[in-house]
Amino acid sequence: MHNLQIISIGLLAVSSTCRASRLSPAVSIYRRDGNLNEYKTRVGDVDTNIQIAIKCYEDFLPKVSKWTPPHQETLDSIYACDKYYNLTSKALGNAREALGNDDVALTDKLFNDKLPDITDRRTTGQGEYTQKLQASREQLEDVSSKAGEAFKNGTEALKKVTDVLKEFPDVLTNDTFKTIQKRVVRSIDVTNARVEIRTKSDGSLDGVVVVGLVIAGVVLSIKIVTAQSFVMACAKFGRLFQAAKSSTETLSALMTELESVPIEDVTIGKMARARTAVRDADVKLEKALQAAIRVSNRLPSVPAAESREAHSIFAAQFRQTREASDTFLDLSSRYEQLKGKVDGMISL
Repeated sequence: MHNLQIISIGLLAVSSTCRASRLSPAVSIYRRDGNLNEYKTRVGDVDTNIQIAIKCYEDFLPKVSKWTPPHQETLDSIYACDKYYNLTSKALGNAREALGNDDVALTDKLFNDKLPDITDRRTTGQGEYTQKLQASREQLEDVSSKAGEAFKNGTEALKKVTDVLKEFPDVLTNDTFKTIQKRVVRSIDVTNARVEIRTKSDGSLDGVVVVGLVIAGVVLSIKIVTAQSFVMACAKFGRLFQAAKSSTETLSALMTELESVPIEDVTIGKMARARTAVRDADVKLEKALQAAIRVSNRLPSVPAAESREAHSIFAAQFRQTREASDTFLDLSSRYEQLKGKVDGMISL
């Protein structure tokens, strides 16, 4: 698209140079005469294509910003706009050629025929038809530039997210859950993420969506996933994960309480409570992990139109489970260390 802009600017520069080399400011402005009917046709082509291009770019901007990152097919739709940008540049060149090579004063003829002078680059004093065309060309340059920037940003965001999601194995297992590289795990930020199950007015499941998820620095804004088998698996995971998270929080509170007093004040009863909490959290985390695996197994059944959204939701669930698992392992290790100290005190 930017090459096309250069071509368009180049055409204007050439026509401007011709005018500057042949005319002095003190003489009447001359133009190349030629087939005005042909020129009128070519100018009509310019007007048609420039309006289509402007509308196309204007329509592209809200589409490409609706979801983050945008879908590839949305990004690709800019090429249709570029096509009409190119046709506009070509029509401008054809119109310039249609003016011919004989020097006669065309200003009045063009104005009387309600035609713009495409060679006139003045910013003031030009006729209303020339001014209208110049305004359209400026509008096209502005909106195409914005669309180009949005395309660039959208493409970069899509690549970042896709590069992370493709690191996940096709089928998640207990083993692959633990072997996914740490750099991939770190690139998924669930600090403010929520996986929400949406229901219909009759209480039945409508879909699932994640909000507040950040992948590779990109804050995601995605549409709802409605594939029912996937939605049901996500709903079950949500219930089991909340139970596991609650058990882990209970264990954390118990360990904080036990570690805050002298070892000689730790009672057998409190250690027994901690041991029970460790087992409870372990069991519930395993159930949550198995639920996450079932979610991953549903991914192939999600329609292509919702696939990236579904993979993003699963990435959030994976990260949440991984964080809870890491927290549990730390708490379990602290419990074993404290248990060793208590056992040592008893044996003395």
